[in-house]
Amino acid sequence: MSRYLPLYLAVLLLVGGCASSKVTSEEETPPYYLGAFEDFDPDQYEDVIPPVEVPETEHELPESLQSNEPVRSSMVRGFRVQLFSSLSRPEANEAMQKAITWWEDQSDRKTARPPVYIEYEQPYYKVRAGNFRSRDAAARMAGKLSRDFSGAFVVPSLIESGK
Repeated sequence: MSRYLPLYLAVLLLVGGCASSKVTSEEETPPYYLGAFEDFDPDQYEDVIPPVEVPETEHELPESLQSNEPVRSSMVRGFRVQLFSSLSRPEANEAMQKAITWWEDQSDRKTARPPVYIEYEQPYYKVRAGNFRSRDAAARMAGKLSRDFSGAFVVPSLIESGK
């Protein structure tokens, strides 16, 4: 019995400490009086909302994007030849200029802009060439480009349609 005496005392102190000594009554009045505000009638006041002028919005977007018509993308799935990859944008620009020069030297027809692009895929700047619908056509071009760009290889990419 004396072994459990400290346990009994601890439980008794715990239960006794949680009990409140103050007797509460449901009819206690709050320390503040709200009676002065109970006769407020909001119907005595008119709801006057001043008119707000909304200026006409002008957008810098083309009309085709502001309409609800679906936008036709000029990009389709295809292939390009990757020539170069770097963390540095200036190095990628140099490789792009080299590729444009190569393309213009090899091309029979002079296009307004050779199909050479810098694509950014974090954290790399990738120089890619061509707009090929088939992997075989891209592989033939990769073979030609590999003489001047070691490690050129075919990659799937979104390409400009009609090219």
